[in-house]
Amino acid sequence: MKNIYHIIGFFIICFSSFVIRAQDKDTIQTENFIFSPSIAGGQIEVTSLLIVTELGALLDFDFFKTKSKIDYSFGARFSYENYSYLTFNHSTIEGPYQDYCFYARHSGRSENIHFNILAGLAYHLEASKYSPTTTHFRAGFEIRVNLGTKILGLIFKGTTSFDSNTTYFGLGIAVGYYE
Repeated sequence: MKNIYHIIGFFIICFSSFVIRAQDKDTIQTENFIFSPSIAGGQIEVTSLLIVTELGALLDFDFFKTKSKIDYSFGARFSYENYSYLTFNHSTIEGPYQDYCFYARHSGRSENIHFNILAGLAYHLEASKYSPTTTHFRAGFEIRVNLGTKILGLIFKGTTSFDSNTTYFGLGIAVGYYE
C-alpha cells in the first residue's frame, strides 16, 4: 500500500512536464505559469485549537508561478510538524507525534493573505521509542493573514493522513518570510 502513495507522489510532481512548451532556453511556460524555480519562503509556526497543539517549521519552493494581483504558484514544501493531543487540564493524552513531510503545493499569495493546498508524504514518528515509524499520504490546507508585515501572521491550518492520531486543525501565529 505504501508503494501506491510513492507512485501517486511521483506523478503529482512530474505531471506538469506533459503540459509544458518551451519558449527559449531560459524560460519554460505553461498557459500563464512561468517555470522559475526559487525559494518562496519559510516560517516557524505554533498553532492550537482546543485539544491539539502543533509546532512546525517549513521551507517552500516555487517551480511554476504567475504574477498578478494574486501570485499563484506550484511547488514543493519540506516541513517538520510536532503535535500532541491535550486534555482540558493540559496533560498530554496522545503524542507527541513528529512528522517529516514532503508536499506538492499549490499557493496563492497576495500582499495580506496566503493560502496553500498540500498533498504529499509524511514520515510519521510516535513518542514511544517502541512504536514503529510509518510513511503516510498526507493532505492539508493553510491560510495565513499577515499582521502588518510579511514577517508575522495569523495562521489557520489543518492536515490529515486519514488515519487515527494524524489529523489536526489549529489557529496560531507564524513567523517567517515570503517573497
